[in-house]
Amino acid sequence: MRWHAGMKTPRWFWVIGLIATALWLRAADEEPAGPPPPVPSEVQLKSGAVLHRVTVVRWEKDRVVLKHAGGADPVRYADIAPSQKAAIMARGEYELLHPAAPRNAAATPPAADPAAANAITYTGKIFVQTVRHDIKPAPGAQPETGIYKFSGVTVYAFALPALSAFDGERDPVDLPKPLATATSDAEGAFTLLVPAGTPHFLFCQAQRVVPGGHESCAWRVQAKDIKNPTGLEFSTRYRVTYRQLRIAE
Repeated sequence: MRWHAGMKTPRWFWVIGLIATALWLRAADEEPAGPPPPVPSEVQLKSGAVLHRVTVVRWEKDRVVLKHAGGADPVRYADIAPSQKAAIMARGEYELLHPAAPRNAAATPPAADPAAANAITYTGKIFVQTVRHDIKPAPGAQPETGIYKFSGVTVYAFALPALSAFDGERDPVDLPKPLATATSDAEGAFTLLVPAGTPHFLFCQAQRVVPGGHESCAWRVQAKDIKNPTGLEFSTRYRVTYRQLRIAE
């Protein structure tokens, strides 16, 4: 049917036109908001402590797990200095709403490493027992305890001659390039492959935030003293003094 001057414009024509105009105006006014700024490399806590060389391990509802120069710690938003708290919380909310896409589990597995067949495999966990300060014990009762698992901690294997670097009290301790390294996961677990045939020792250290400051922990053990390489526990055993390090690359 052809339109001429005497014909009325159908009502649906005006309805469609109004809807299209409203959608166009809305699209013009709404620009997609970008993500909040990332977490800064230095994070200040309300206690006055400053975490250096910060990266995010994972986001949680009320806290964020941060890897930093002294180890890795879950940090509650309430413990972050007010000058940084709002921005870090905003980033956390964004990350929880926009989780990273999982890696393709069906991807082609990497080629087997020939050196792994001739390596010593160490598996273990890094943790400490803690006192629950957030739960007040009943009169006469002992405080409740828990386990703090160190995530994001580097475990080193050094050739045995490097052990002499810890003699004395000089800081920092100068260490050579390690034979191998591994990083603990969110459960504090690690797997370390060390080339066979070289006498060596294992070493790691970490810090965690505690009420009023930091707790510093370090562990060291010679390979010849490890009875169960697949059941290592860096906790109460193998504890040594925490030191500042300078490791060759």
